[in-house]
Amino acid sequence: MSHDVSLNFDWAHRAYDAYCVELPLEVREQLRKPAGEAFVVLYGPTQVGKTTLILTMLQLSEDGHARVGKTLRGKRKKGESSTAVATQYRRSKNENWSFSWQGRHITASSDEEMTTALEQLRRSMMKGDIEASDDYCTIDIPLSYFKPQEEGEGKQKTIRILDLPGIEADSEEEKKYVRAISRKFVPIATLTLLVSKADDLGFFFKGLDGVPEIKHWMNTPGRFRVVTTYSFTPETVRKTVKKKQGNIKEYQKELIAQIGTFGTLPERAQKDELYYPLEFGASWQESDLRKETQVLDDMIKREFKRLYDDIAQADDPLNYLLSVLDSQGCTEAFYEERYKVVSDKINSFRNKVNHEKKIIETLNNKLKDAEKRMKRDEIGLDALQFLSEEMIAPFWVDYEETEENNQKEMFNLLQKQKWSVPDLKKFTTLHTIEENKTEEKELQALLPLAASLYDDWVTSCLKNIDLWLEGIEESEELDKSLDKSHEDDEIRFAACSHFFNTLPSAEYLLRDARSFILLNFKEVVGRLDEYWMDSYWFDSSYQEDCLMFMQAYKRSAARLKEKISQSLDAEQKCFEEKIRKKKNQAETDVKMFGMQKSKRELELASLEQQLEESVTLKKQVNAEWREIKEKTDNMRSFFQEEYLKEVSDAYDAVYATKEAGLSFYRLCQAQTLKESRHVIEEKLFR
Repeated sequence: MSHDVSLNFDWAHRAYDAYCVELPLEVREQLRKPAGEAFVVLYGPTQVGKTTLILTMLQLSEDGHARVGKTLRGKRKKGESSTAVATQYRRSKNENWSFSWQGRHITASSDEEMTTALEQLRRSMMKGDIEASDDYCTIDIPLSYFKPQEEGEGKQKTIRILDLPGIEADSEEEKKYVRAISRKFVPIATLTLLVSKADDLGFFFKGLDGVPEIKHWMNTPGRFRVVTTYSFTPETVRKTVKKKQGNIKEYQKELIAQIGTFGTLPERAQKDELYYPLEFGASWQESDLRKETQVLDDMIKREFKRLYDDIAQADDPLNYLLSVLDSQGCTEAFYEERYKVVSDKINSFRNKVNHEKKIIETLNNKLKDAEKRMKRDEIGLDALQFLSEEMIAPFWVDYEETEENNQKEMFNLLQKQKWSVPDLKKFTTLHTIEENKTEEKELQALLPLAASLYDDWVTSCLKNIDLWLEGIEESEELDKSLDKSHEDDEIRFAACSHFFNTLPSAEYLLRDARSFILLNFKEVVGRLDEYWMDSYWFDSSYQEDCLMFMQAYKRSAARLKEKISQSLDAEQKCFEEKIRKKKNQAETDVKMFGMQKSKRELELASLEQQLEESVTLKKQVNAEWREIKEKTDNMRSFFQEEYLKEVSDAYDAVYATKEAGLSFYRLCQAQTLKESRHVIEEKLFR
């Protein structure tokens, strides 16, 4: 929409600035900044025909189009990107090529010279010899390559179109360069053409994730135009193309619907006039479809004309004010994304906090278990002293007393019986090794006696321990109200019980006792075998044999005691080693789990702090959004306020001017404010 350039729009610009300054910086960066002239940027993947699109719009002749396209490739093969740096193409004033970039200027009189120059430029870029910057180069194309201007045709408006390298640049240096040039020129472009093939519509969403300046184009659609190439020639669309013929609205609606399948398009981004389904270049010129469907070819020509006019009109000084219409959706999208980012962080931190709490709970359980094991093993070591003092020591007292009494009774029996040689020999066998099968029941043979004392002691101890444990359980029931615990006693007696249950049986312990007892009595039996008479002639001989018998008996008894003592000592030592080993492991586990728990608790504290900060940030985002939304909902008031202020100042100036002519001039200027307001109302609020 054209307007009288003499009108005063300063108040509208001030209103725009006052309104925008209230918006978040990220939103302001997405709103159009005045470039001062029509300035267009092309952005899209490699090999979609961006350069060819520009050359088509520059009105090159058919031969010139082919020669220029070949030259600009810089000896690169077909199918490879031809644009090494951001490039502006212009009509030369003569028949020479010229190239300007970063203070260098090259003039080429032939296509070959220019091809070589462009090839060297790309090589330097790929090698990193040329640092990434935010500058672009200018290429002037020989005058004869353009179509001659027909008579009566008005002079076409000069426009600046910047062709960026494909976003899938070949090298890291090229990628850095594309990012730098995008940051500088996309925000100040009057229009940005997003170009992609018709079969790659996902680019308009997913393909822009790494380009902040363009990523949210659908929130400020007035700054962008969507151009699809190869829109009609693919076999998959030819049938529908013939049905639709030259109805551009049908193509636009279908294009909008298909792009909408890859993401959400706000209502303002669904306007037909923003979309240009095109076909051009050699593939279209040679296409049978073009020849068969003249109405389609005419439609494409009209769309090129509409696109050219769209670009040419983009330098209207008031056009950038249109971005206020996008500000609401842009701001809402900004806060929605920010809210989502913060919400995702909160969910992530909550999951991490819960995960850390579970780990800490597991470590705490392991730590408690290790501490319990350590305490149990400490009590187990104390139980060894209890065993030694309260159970093993009394056993030896009883054992020695019983053995002493048994020896006395044995000697008294020998003195009482006055056995013959055969009877003494029989007694020796029966009362040292085998069970006593005589009528003297008060006496036991040596080996059975030792086994009996040991087994009875083990059985008695286990029985006493069970009674103690039962007593502890009864005491616990009585002491519950007093909050007393008998856990230590339970552990101690359980350790004692375990010790006795793991002791070897007397049968196993004294399994080799028979052999050394027989060995000790061998001399006695041998002496008795030497007698050739059954009766003793002399009492002294009988006494000598009795003495020899008792000596052998005492040696055997001492050996049995030593065997049992050694076994108990070994079992105590083994039991202690096992407990100490478990205690050491428990202590190691306590330290390890304690350190791990402390580390996790620090991590948890950090995560909880980050979670709290994120929750606070989320509240701040909500509060900011409510405040900003109130301002965007009332954006018209900014313009109303500035307009009224401008009117007031204008009439104040009229009244303050004493010279009549100047006063009348200022009055006329004040009267034009109403018309400028009407223009703004039509542009922004109709």
